[in-house]
This record gives sequence, C-alpha cells and structure tokens, in this order.
Amino acid sequence: MVHHCCNLVIPNQWLVSNMLLTNHLDVALSAPKPGSYWLNKNYQIKPLSYLYFKHKMYFLFILALNFEGKFHQVGGKIFATNGEQADFEASKLTCKKAGGRIATPMNEAENSALLSILKEQNKYAYLGVTEGVIPSIYLYLDGTPLSYSNWRKNEPNGKGKEKCVEMFTDGQWNDKACNQNRLTVCEF
Repeated sequence: MVHHCCNLVIPNQWLVSNMLLTNHLDVALSAPKPGSYWLNKNYQIKPLSYLYFKHKMYFLFILALNFEGKFHQVGGKIFATNGEQADFEASKLTCKKAGGRIATPMNEAENSALLSILKEQNKYAYLGVTEGVIPSIYLYLDGTPLSYSNWRKNEPNGKGKEKCVEMFTDGQWNDKACNQNRLTVCEF
C-alpha cells in the first residue's frame, strides 16, 4: 500500500504529515526510528539529522514519533502529543527522543495551548514541573523556581508524597504521584 501526496508516491512504511508553518508547506516523511528521512518543500529527501530551523520555526522533529498532527503552536513553542499515555519518566524519555522536552507552560497563553490538546484528547498530562527537596516547593526540571503556575484550589497538597504535576482538562494543575499513566505531551 502507498500514500499519495503532492504528486509523489510514498511507501506505506513512511508516515506522512502536512503542516503549514509561516506560509511554508513542508511535507515530512519519516519512520519512528533512526535512519528516517523527510521531504522538504522543494521535494528534496533529507535525513532527519539534517533538520533545520527556518525563520525561528522548528521543522517538526515530532513527526519522527508519529504525532499525527496533534499539535498547537504558541509563541516560539510547539506543544504536541502522540496520543499515548505513560508515566512521568517514560513521557520525559519520549519527548527527549523526539528532540524536545515534556510540556512546561511558562505563561497563561502556553497553558491555554496545552489545554487545547488535553481537551481534544480528553486526558490529563504531566508537566515539566516536579517537587523540590523542600516539600510543596515546585521547580522546573532544570531546577529553577516556577515563574507561572495554575494550581487548582488547595493544591499542591501532597507534602512530599506527590512529586509530579499534572494538568487537568480544565487547565488547572495538581500534584500527583509520578507512576500514573498520563497523556504524553512534548514541547519543541
């Protein structure tokens, strides 16, 4: 079986996604493993290692993990999901392999963009925020203090027992044990 796109015949084992970024249509062809290729807007096949930045827009490396177009862009960030659920560490690893990191909203606009994905998927997601060594003090994964938060009333309340943070489908945050499966959402 083959997919047809843009006057090309594409082998079935390649994943196809079309996306419009800054008025450039890029067609990405990739398989979720090393040695994958993408086809740029000039129909040149390039290895994924050749990914480029164009007008400060990331060419979506997320396609290598089959994010199937489930993404939202806000400012310089792109939030995307593969639709799969995993625990916190597995979600972090998935995002790292895709060239990004677990979603970390730094302001209300980013929180809203991430919320759009959660509503579409009707699932909660982990955020790139964890409890520090001092109970109830939450930090970004790089160890810096939060500059933005959207805690639900009476949260965080785990007092050292809930080290991770999830976002609900109303956009509010909750401290949570890290071993529960939540929607994997990455940022790029």
